[in-house]
Amino acid sequence: MRQLASPSEKASRDEFEGERWLKLATNAAINPLTLIAWSRNGEVVRDERLRALASALADEVGRVARGLGIRLPEDPVEAALRTASDTSPNCSSSVQDVAAGRRTELRYINGAVWEASLKLNFRASLNLFAYLAGEAASEWLKGRRSPCEG
Repeated sequence: MRQLASPSEKASRDEFEGERWLKLATNAAINPLTLIAWSRNGEVVRDERLRALASALADEVGRVARGLGIRLPEDPVEAALRTASDTSPNCSSSVQDVAAGRRTELRYINGAVWEASLKLNFRASLNLFAYLAGEAASEWLKGRRSPCEG
């Protein structure tokens, strides 16, 4: 017979899921934009256009999470912008991947948000755009010198 999870185990799983989606919102906001702009993370908060796009991407991830019944531990927009600021001199994993000639993980980041949104009466169109634009940019930029070099 299957044993039911205790309330504390369920709360722990729910917290983990919320943290996971918060990290997804942060990566969905930073990775495609730093790739398209071919920049360090800090550019996402310095450039008002990138900041607006990052905010909209993170907000869209939050809307999908809430639609799926997932409670985020904090505002996804604030978390994404704070992370971009805190990691300002760094290059995102997407920039690092493309500079090294590897495929990005945008399919599993923004693409996953889009796919999750299809289960809802909502379409995460901005995340779909970020995924497709990021993948296109990765083809043009593949093997280029990383903005984090020199």
